Amino acid sequence: MSLLITTAKYINESIKRTDKTNLIYVEPHRAIIKNTNFLIFDNHDDIYIKNLSKSIKLNELEEYLKSL
Repeated sequence: MSLLITTAKYINESIKRTDKTNLIYVEPHRAIIKNTNFLIFDNHDDIYIKNLSKSIKLNELEEYLKSL
């Protein structure tokens, strides 16, 4: 059994407002691990890799990181 040891930077989600409009959006939590951005939304089991086009389940994250 190998250990996965790495450092992660975590950025909490925030609410963004678009100036001079009534539009707001929620920017997801971000974890930066091995120079890869992972997007994390509250109450979701999926983690998005780099953008919203590719996702993995939270329980698959360790295996994915080992493959990087």
